[in-house]
Amino acid sequence: MESVLRVMNQQPVSEDARTRIVEAMDFLGFPRRAVTEAEVNLAVEHAQRQLTESLGRAASELELALPEEVGSLVYEAVRVEVRPVGDQMRQLGTILRSALQTLEAEVGSEKRRRLEDLGLLVDLITSSWQNVDHRLARLEHVLDRLANEQSPRPASRTLHVDDGRGSIPGREDPPE
Repeated sequence: MESVLRVMNQQPVSEDARTRIVEAMDFLGFPRRAVTEAEVNLAVEHAQRQLTESLGRAASELELALPEEVGSLVYEAVRVEVRPVGDQMRQLGTILRSALQTLEAEVGSEKRRRLEDLGLLVDLITSSWQNVDHRLARLEHVLDRLANEQSPRPASRTLHVDDGRGSIPGREDPPE
């Protein structure tokens, strides 16, 4: 309806619509009076009814002309076309499972290598700290020995045995 009014008012419409409308106007004649919107709506409804009836008759004729087995043929054709898709989906699933297993194996292998690296690093750090502890113990020992050498020594005691000259056993001689 809108296209008819556009053609009559010389407004832009698609070339196909313009051609159909001009052909209809040539066949029916150019309207001499202004067409109301209600008349256009009525004409559109009438055309729709005619089109619906025409399509209904064509569908009925087609149903009679086609054998009843067409439905089963269509079903079989769809099944035949869908089977390869199902096979491809199964193959894709198999490939994805295989890829996942390979990836899991690689991740597991990489994890084991990283754990071995971590174990070696822990061993290296442990032995380094043990070496540091050993060196500190030696330094402490050296420091203790140096501290003992520098501290004053207690006076030594000398015991004399009585040799007949009048010395007393167990008596200390005065330091000299």
